[in-house]
Amino acid sequence: MNDFFSNTLLNWYEPSDRPMPWKGIKNPYFIWLSEIILQQTRVQQGMAYYNKFTTNYPTVQHLASAPIDQVLKDWEGLGYYTRARNLHACAKAIVNQHNGSLPNTMTGLLSLPGIGPYTAAAIGSFAFQLPVALVDGNVYRVLTRFFDIDTCLSTAKAKKQIQTLAQELLQEPSSTYNQAIMDFGATVCKPALPLCHECPMQRNCLAYKNGTVAERPVKKRKKPIKHRHFIRFVIHSHDHIIIKQRTSNDIWEGLYDFPELELGKESINNTDLITSFLQKLGLNSPDLKQKKSTEYHQKLSHQKISTFFVEVFYEGDLQSLLLEQKDKIVLTNKKNLLTFAFPKIIGEYLKEASVYLNVEQSRDNNN
Repeated sequence: MNDFFSNTLLNWYEPSDRPMPWKGIKNPYFIWLSEIILQQTRVQQGMAYYNKFTTNYPTVQHLASAPIDQVLKDWEGLGYYTRARNLHACAKAIVNQHNGSLPNTMTGLLSLPGIGPYTAAAIGSFAFQLPVALVDGNVYRVLTRFFDIDTCLSTAKAKKQIQTLAQELLQEPSSTYNQAIMDFGATVCKPALPLCHECPMQRNCLAYKNGTVAERPVKKRKKPIKHRHFIRFVIHSHDHIIIKQRTSNDIWEGLYDFPELELGKESINNTDLITSFLQKLGLNSPDLKQKKSTEYHQKLSHQKISTFFVEVFYEGDLQSLLLEQKDKIVLTNKKNLLTFAFPKIIGEYLKEASVYLNVEQSRDNNN
């Protein structure tokens, strides 16, 4: 059974069938970049970011010496920004602790920030031909179907069971085998509408025989998504605008945002709360010009964000407001606005607000 699986897989595999820019490369740094970028990211979306990072940071030294704000800006739109912060921290550790070269052992790789068992195995296998099996979502799906494993995927028991099985099935060279099983899961043993009718594994696939293909792998029921409602205040005066850097006690750490007020859905149109918030910022003038946007939405893995933007034009000196604020508030020229890294929902608003905020001119200056 095991020999049939491994031999059939390698006979099926054709490297040129699923071309990707990182496929077949031996550069450990580029392999590491691709693995971090592809975590929780679709391949098609990840390609553009992989090309951007390998161009902007051709060596780990370039990445380590770059300002974190620039790294976050280049990561903008990819989501899960902890990956970008870990990427930067890891690059510094590679340069400072390993003379600019990624370690060629699992122990050394696992000692680096942001590198877990899967990423370490990927680097070890693809860059250094270490005999370690990769277990990603594709591999879980292929193995639980072929062997009809009904253990819930989220349990420690299942993870250990699949990792042990994957290691037993591994063939040398490990890089070829690991790429083959991942490609097989992505193109044949797909999550929805798997190609069972043309699958070379079909005659020995236990889930196919037992009619349980659609039930494998067994997954834990997802937690309900939390819906959060915000008002964001776009406060500007002539050529300047107020933004703030987000802190570590919430989503989007390190990215920039506008001053925000979180409200329950029932309070989102409460003008007294809006006035009170502006007064706390020192904006007490009754002559403030305000304009409210349509509602914007962004769905994250664990929550949905809905927000209105309230544009506030202030005739006074914004610099005086900053002296009273304890948050990481920044006063910047509107022409420089697009040099900061914003969450996706802010970026979508800025595209539509570019005319009256003069954002379009800053986009031209950055090209």
